Amino acid sequence: MAYKYIKPTEYMTCTICNQLLHNSKYYMNKDGYVYTGSICKECHNAKKVIQQKKPPRKQIPEYIQCNYCNELLHKDKYVIYNNRLHEGRCCRCCRNKNRKTYYSSHPDRYKEKEYIEYKKKYYQLNKEERCKKQKEWAHIITENGIPIDREKYIWRVYKLTGKEYANLLIIQEDSCAICKSVFDTKAFTKKAVHVDHCHTTGKVRGLLCNNCNAGIGYMKENISTLQSAIEYLKCHKI
Repeated sequence: MAYKYIKPTEYMTCTICNQLLHNSKYYMNKDGYVYTGSICKECHNAKKVIQQKKPPRKQIPEYIQCNYCNELLHKDKYVIYNNRLHEGRCCRCCRNKNRKTYYSSHPDRYKEKEYIEYKKKYYQLNKEERCKKQKEWAHIITENGIPIDREKYIWRVYKLTGKEYANLLIIQEDSCAICKSVFDTKAFTKKAVHVDHCHTTGKVRGLLCNNCNAGIGYMKENISTLQSAIEYLKCHKI
């Protein structure tokens, strides 16, 4: 449904409280028009507060019957998270038994869980060593003259090989395809060289600098808006 706005009079009656109020007591749009509902600010805010209010959560009873063992147990015997029963009405003992039976019948899943826990511990203990390795890895340059981490990133995101990337740099003479500004090829960072691609097809169009890539993005890759921008600059050229 499209919103209809009307020109406000000096005094208007609110549709909720039925009071005759000045037009300053109503919300208006940028052009100074009031919505046809003509609800005053106080009623509008009160309505908003009522809509935002959530119903209170039900309190968990002190004693709950377990769905598995059918025993009436205290709520401390259950896993409660954010004032809610976790995993339904299942006590801790039954929960642990169910998990043991599941992992015994699914040994592959148990191995995966163990491996994930081992991975987490390993990364926490060897943080400094991993950072050093990553820095060393960044300085390794491939046959194409590109750092290995950059080459892997280009392939992962754009499906562009190191050779294809190097060929694009040679064709463009290490410069931006639009403004012809020279790239900082020593840095090879995301800010230095941007791989421009079509967001619908995913095909790579060329290599751009940060400003040109951002400009195309802000114009939403629309040719008509870019042409109108050129015409505007030509008209207002001082």
